[in-house]
Amino acid sequence: MKKPSILIATADAELKRLLAFLLQKQGGTEQLSATSASEALRKAELALPALVLVDSALPGVDGLTLCRRLRAMATFLDTPIFFLGDRPEVKYQAFQAGATDVMLKPLDQLEFQYRLRVHLRARQRGLEPAEPVEAGTLKLEAASHTATLREKAVQLTPSEFAILSFLAAHPEQAVTTEILLVEALGEPRQLGNPQVIHTHIKNLRRKLEPMPAEPALILSSRRGYTFRPPAS
Repeated sequence: MKKPSILIATADAELKRLLAFLLQKQGGTEQLSATSASEALRKAELALPALVLVDSALPGVDGLTLCRRLRAMATFLDTPIFFLGDRPEVKYQAFQAGATDVMLKPLDQLEFQYRLRVHLRARQRGLEPAEPVEAGTLKLEAASHTATLREKAVQLTPSEFAILSFLAAHPEQAVTTEILLVEALGEPRQLGNPQVIHTHIKNLRRKLEPMPAEPALILSSRRGYTFRPPAS
């Protein structure tokens, strides 16, 4: 079985050596590296890494912009992006840009390795097919990550499928973003990015709702998201 690859995007030679050492120490992955955002985007598109490590201090196009551009790629909607920042206020900017997790430099090496393992496990779990779910006229096919609504088949990403399956398994119940991050996507508690859920819900509505701006299938409230089974 091919090892998952991790893309390191940094122009800092010392940081690159440290990250390469920590990845080698952990084992089980292959390494790719890029010293600019443009190089990182090219390699990400070709190699489809299992996780991307993004340094905030990239030359030219910075790490935050790289995060946004990665998230704009259809193949990177579900890929963990681990952002390495240089000041506290950048943490929130990174989450808004689409980062899955953020740590500040200099890195706590043990914490970094722990978080890395958690994200890789969550990524693998998200790729495993879930049990089939039926709710009203909605049918979810786990093997193909396909949702069939009123006899119309729609292709979903693995994360979209996992979120919709969890909501459909708990109809008429308000489910928080934290629960969806942990239970549907397998993210570690209090480490996941709520914006990831909001983005996936937006995409699900665009794919499934006749009027995404006035959703009838996935409703929003202060308590979270509620799935309402479609009538026959």
